[in-house]
Amino acid sequence: MIVIARMDEPPSDGKVYEGWFEDKGDASGYSLSVGKFNEKDNTLNVNQRMVNPYTYTVFFVTAEPANDLDPKPSDAVVGTKLPPPFGR
Repeated sequence: MIVIARMDEPPSDGKVYEGWFEDKGDASGYSLSVGKFNEKDNTLNVNQRMVNPYTYTVFFVTAEPANDLDPKPSDAVVGTKLPPPFGR
């Protein structure tokens, strides 16, 4: 398991939480969606093997429209710096 995240407050009506990794700072700024939070308990479990986790330095959460077709993230609701092996 790479990330287990839980939001204490539900998103506003018509919104869902989505988790993202980002290559922040002087790097590319690329954001990678790692999935939508479970709407029943506001949790996200990311369980995948990443070839190059060193690219990503932060994890953040956005509140996206429920039927959002835009692949770009909305404004961050909350975020944190990732511990090693990320961002090396």
